This record gives sequence, structure tokens and C-alpha cells, in this order.
Amino acid sequence: MTRRIFTLFVSLVATISVIYAQCPSDEIWYTTTDGKIVDISPAKFRSVKSNTYSNGKGVIKFTSELYAIGEAYIMGDNVTQIILTDLENLETITIPDDAGFATSAWNPVPTNPFKGCPNLKHIYWVLASEDGKYVIDDMSGGLVTVAPAAGLKSFTIPDEVGSIAGDAFDCCKDLISIKIPSSVEYVRGVDFKDCINLQKFSGKFASSDGRCLIQDGELIKFAPAGLTSYTIPNGVKQIKKGAFAGCTNLARINFPKEITEVEEGTFEDCTNLKNITINTNSFQGSWVNKEVVEEITLGPNINLYNSENFNGFENLKKINIDTNQLRDNSSDFVGFEEITIGPNVTQLPSSILSQHEGKLTFNCKEITKSLTANLKTCEIYIGENVEYIASDAFSGYPGIALAGKYICDAGNSVIVNNRFVHLLNKDLESYTIPNNVTEISKEAFKGCSKLKNLTIPNGITKFGNQAFNGCIFNSITVSAVTGNKLPNDILDHSKIVKYTGKYASEDGHCLVNGSTLVDFVTTEDITYNIPNGMTKISANAFAECKKLHGVTIPDSVKSIEQNAFKGCSNLKTITITNGATIASNAFEGCPIDTITVSAVTGNELPNNIFDPINIIAYTGKNASEDGMCLINEGALVDFVYLGQTEYSIPAGITTVNAKVFANCISLNTLTLPDSITSIGEEAFTGCMNLKTINCMATTPPSIGNLAISEDVKILVPKESVKLYKENPDWLVYKKQIKAYKEAK
Repeated sequence: MTRRIFTLFVSLVATISVIYAQCPSDEIWYTTTDGKIVDISPAKFRSVKSNTYSNGKGVIKFTSELYAIGEAYIMGDNVTQIILTDLENLETITIPDDAGFATSAWNPVPTNPFKGCPNLKHIYWVLASEDGKYVIDDMSGGLVTVAPAAGLKSFTIPDEVGSIAGDAFDCCKDLISIKIPSSVEYVRGVDFKDCINLQKFSGKFASSDGRCLIQDGELIKFAPAGLTSYTIPNGVKQIKKGAFAGCTNLARINFPKEITEVEEGTFEDCTNLKNITINTNSFQGSWVNKEVVEEITLGPNINLYNSENFNGFENLKKINIDTNQLRDNSSDFVGFEEITIGPNVTQLPSSILSQHEGKLTFNCKEITKSLTANLKTCEIYIGENVEYIASDAFSGYPGIALAGKYICDAGNSVIVNNRFVHLLNKDLESYTIPNNVTEISKEAFKGCSKLKNLTIPNGITKFGNQAFNGCIFNSITVSAVTGNKLPNDILDHSKIVKYTGKYASEDGHCLVNGSTLVDFVTTEDITYNIPNGMTKISANAFAECKKLHGVTIPDSVKSIEQNAFKGCSNLKTITITNGATIASNAFEGCPIDTITVSAVTGNELPNNIFDPINIIAYTGKNASEDGMCLINEGALVDFVYLGQTEYSIPAGITTVNAKVFANCISLNTLTLPDSITSIGEEAFTGCMNLKTINCMATTPPSIGNLAISEDVKILVPKESVKLYKENPDWLVYKKQIKAYKEAK
């Protein structure tokens, strides 16, 4: 009652047209789309005194106060009631405030009184929302109706609603999304008839994809708009009657393993539902329209195929097998036009396909003899998921016709999306890989023991492990490839004289992809200058190159990837710039004894990359005059340690980076210029013989942990001693701080 009073108050203060002012208690006002009087047959209206329509408004007068709206009758001579369902042209209606729903002991909760009124735009009534677009029963708190022609595309059910009438959304063809509040206790029985544009549910009971209403494992309703294929969410156990009814565009449905029951009529009028996927052993043929279904997929969770479940599927033409759990009964698979072996299949009973005479498609990952045993069919298609075909998979079947985009070059090879999967003809002595190939799969040429001469075309980007396992080549012709190098465990690089073609360097030593050095070959001892313009040296590019004794890396190189020079067991000298990012194991196994560094930018060369190392000096625009320091925008980035006992950092440096002097074990005295403003963490860690630090800055620099012992003297300008000792950063070193002149 409180809500009714509040709603009445809102209605009274709302600004609405004069034509929709409050009507008398014995009248209703309305408009229609055709401008004509509504049907006032006794079946719909009782106790009508008159019904007129003029000036765009209809007025129905009753012999007494309008008492009830709805289909439930309360018998008695003085009862005045209207039934508003199925009034196709009704556009707006104004109802007296005192009129209520027709309820009875048999029908205590009102149903939608405007059911079948597809053109209804506004309802003016104390029980209606202020905008007239929906009605809530003040007694039950239930959503009774939503005006289907109110222009609503998105509707959020108000928070106070506790229930929804089953037909509240009848004829709401424009609705795209519906949000259900937490106050709604249940959605069982709620229908969304003719909501053909519904795409999303949100809020309580909505599935994670927004397509379903699910309560306690029961799928109540499906939002069909825009979908032709759908997988029922995991966790659903039952599908209620009518959940998918009228989804005329739905062509595919996937039943998950948890489904145990589908009520009759669930897929009523799903006239295009021709393809079903079954992942549950509880499937019954009665769940779908048998006359429509043309294709069935047996999913991975099926552990026993029961052909009796598919009796009566008169138009079933194709079976897709995607399970490893079939019984050995060949009679189950007789009479189909096509059978497809799916992606999850790795094994089949030995005679399962022995009676199939139609087309057979393999779409599994690997085709082995265990899958092709006892074949009767002569037409086989290789699907897109196939990566490997065993050499004996089709042996013994001389009449079989292999087809599909993977069977290439006169049937000699299987090529999947430019990936060379398998050489079928094991008798070839010479072979040229087709030009369109960009990748060679694992073990692609395994067992080709007769193959002696191989031509590898331009365009290969990747070689799988053991691609040429068992092959002993007399000669290899290589037109420069565009991607990764030819792995050393596949082809012996020491026997490749040079690269040729558009991806080869001018001298023929390098395989180049853009500005990336992909591979290097040489048959002679060499000290090599990498061509200028290269920006990256790929992983393994120089790996295991025993003939390489020295290398100069130009300024243009910005990245050296992992294992780039791994195993270059004779590489002794390197000239390198400091602008490159270097993987920690780039030079693993290289006995380097001399490195010349032209400092350019950035951080130091990490000590864990070069071991042992002897950097003579830094050179270039970022090097100090004496060559000992690498400087980047005023920061001391690295220090060349050659066993110095004393050193003065050059003037102008403002920052000493973290760990710059780490492990300079003979360093005894270090002087920092007056330009210093900060010293990084553990700048002097491992300097076990350091005795004196002369810090000439009058203002104490900001510091981290200097990593020095208590015996190290810190000498500062006399006038700054107090400043240093009182500075929070330097308090821990208070006892070690003395005036610089005192030391003299």
C-alpha cells in the first residue's frame, strides 16, 4: 500500500499531456494505431455503458466503478472488469487509479494483462512507472508487463522487483538487453516470446556470456539474436521447455557433458538446427527435431556410442567422430554419406570404419596406421588440422584417392598452410622443397634414407627438431631463407660455402632478413666484420662456428640474442659498441681474451656475459678522456678496472651508478669531483682494499648503501663536515667523515 501511495504521488506531480490526465473511476481512456474503437465484446469487457472515439482518443464508460483488470473472474453482479489481451492496435491506455488486478484463490499473482498488445507504447496508471513503460504489482512486488512498443532496447528491471510474470515481456521485439536485479527470487516460468532481437542478459541468473538465464543448473531462456551457433555453458544440467523455442537462425548447438535432461519443446520451431554436438552420454534423440538434423558430432566426452539413440534421424548424412571411446562395432557407421575423424581422435577400434563406403575425412592431428586399418572407402580427404601422416598410413591401399589442400606436388608431399609436414615418397634421391613452403615440421623427412640431394628454397622461416633425421646428404643447395637459420643439428654449416640470393650479404657469409643477421657460414678461418646496418644478431646466428677467430660488431647493432656466438671455440677478440642489448649467454663457450669497446650509450656491458674479460679502454663520444669511464648524460655507467690503486673520477660527472666500482679489489683511494650529486646502491661493493674516499662536493650527494667497511675514511671539504654528519643519508658513516684538509 505504501508503494501504491508513493506511485500515485509521483503520477500526480509528473508533467504529462492534458489528454492523459487522471480519468474517472468508471472510465478508461485509450488511443489506437488505426484510430478506431477497440473491440468491446463481452469476452473482453464487462458492464460497458458506452465506447466512443473522437479527436484521437477513445473513452469507454462502465455502469459502475472499474474493479478489475485481467483474466481471473470474481463472480458477482456488480463486478466491472476488462480483459486487455490480444488488442493488436492498442497504443496507449489510461486506467483509473482504483482499478486493480483480477486475482483469485486460483490465480493470486497477476499475469500480463497486456499480453498480445504489440503496439502498446504507454500505460498511464497508478501501478505503472512514471514514463508509462512498465507495470509493477504493488501487492506482490512483481514485474507484470513491459510495454512492447515503448522504444526500449535496453531494460533494467527495478531493484524492488521480486518476481517476473511469465509473459511480462510478451511481444517486446525491440529489446536487445535485459538486466535482472538481485531482488528477483526466480526466473523459472518467465517467457520471452517474440523477443527476437534479444542479445544479452545481465545481472542475477545471467550466464557469463550473457546469452542465458540459468537458475540452479536449469537453463531457462536463451537470447538468440545474431547467433547461428552456440555451445551451452558448462554446469547446465537441465534445459527447460521453450528455452530455445523460435530460434530460427540457430544452425548448430553443442550439448556439454553435464546435461542430463532437456524438456520437450525446448527447440520448438528451430527449423535450421541441422548440426548438433553431443558431449553427454545422457543424450536422447527426442531432445531435437529428428527430421531437421543432418549432422551429428560425437564429442570428446562420449564414452559409448549407442546407435539406437539416433533411430529416426531420417536426414542424418554426416557423423563427426571426435572421441577415443567408441566400441568396436562397425555396423554403427554404415550408410552415412561422410564420416569425419575429429581433432581429438588419436585411436579408433580396428574395424570401426571397415563398412563405411562414403567419403572419409581425416581432421585429426596425426594420421597413423592405427586409424586407417581395414579401410573400405576409396575417397579420402585430408583436413586442415592434420600435421603428420605416417609413411605407412595408406600403404596397402593402391586405389585410394587422396585429396585436400595438403596433398601437393604430384602426391609426393603433405604441406599444411605453407608448412611442409611430411615427404610421402620415401624412394626419392633428389628433392626440391616447393617455393611456397615457409616452415618445415618436426621429423618431416624422417626415414628418407635414399634422399641424397636437397634444394631448400627461398622463404623457409623455421625448421622443426630432427626434420632431416636419418638423412645423409651429398649436397645441399641453399637459396637464402628469410627466417631463422638452418639449425646446426640439421645441416652441417661447415660444409655450406656461402649464401646466395636477395637475402644474402654481399660477401655471401651472412643470411640477412631486413636488418637482422639470421645466420653466418664460412669454410675458412676468419676474423669477420659484420656488415654495417645490421640492427640485430639472431639467436644462434654464429653458433658453433669453429672457424671464427675474431669479430667486429658495428654501432648499428642494438640487440644480440641468446646463444648468438655459443660454441665459437676459437673466438678470441671482439670489437663491440655499448649500444646493444646482449643476452647473458650470447657468448657462452667463447675463450675471449681481448674486447675493444667503443662506448656509445646506455648501461655497462654486463660482467656475466664476458668471462674471462680484459677491456683495455672505452672509446667514442661517451668515453672519458683517459678511456677508463663510460659516461651517459653525466652518469658514470661503467669503469674499466685494470688493477688501479688510485683513481680520480673526471670533473663534470654528477652521478655514480650502482655497483660501478664493484670488485675493484686493488683500488685504495678514490676521488669524486665537486660535481657529484648522487651515488648509487653498492657503488663500491667488493672493493676490499679501499681505504679513502675523497668526496669534493660541498653539498652532500644523495646516496644509497655504499657497501664500504668501517675503516674507510670519507674526506670532505672542511666547511661541509657538519653538513655531511647531519645529513640523514650519511649518518651511518658519521664516525668516518673527516675534513679533507686534515688528511694532508
